[in-house]
Amino acid sequence: MKDKIKAIRIKHNISQREMAEKIGVSRSGVSAWERGERLPDSKSVYRMCKIFDLDKYYFSSNEKIEDIRFTRSFDLSQLNYKGIDELYRFYSDLLKNEEYLKKS
Repeated sequence: MKDKIKAIRIKHNISQREMAEKIGVSRSGVSAWERGERLPDSKSVYRMCKIFDLDKYYFSSNEKIEDIRFTRSFDLSQLNYKGIDELYRFYSDLLKNEEYLKKS
């Protein structure tokens, strides 16, 4: 996941601080994600998907940012077992957060 987060930031030519401001987290949080020291919570993943127009399955797939055309679909057959487990957890959390964010 760390490489995918950094790839998104580089593709959009923004700094860690700018990415953090867009997502609503600290710059040190983005830095920790990119170093693989921490994982973003589901709310941050949801916001990244919305802000950068990524499919919510992007972080669980084997696809690289260069292969994503910034549409909301891609071939789910590319998921491995670990990706499927992560997808299930993230998807469940994303649905909860999506409902929460609609209320706020």
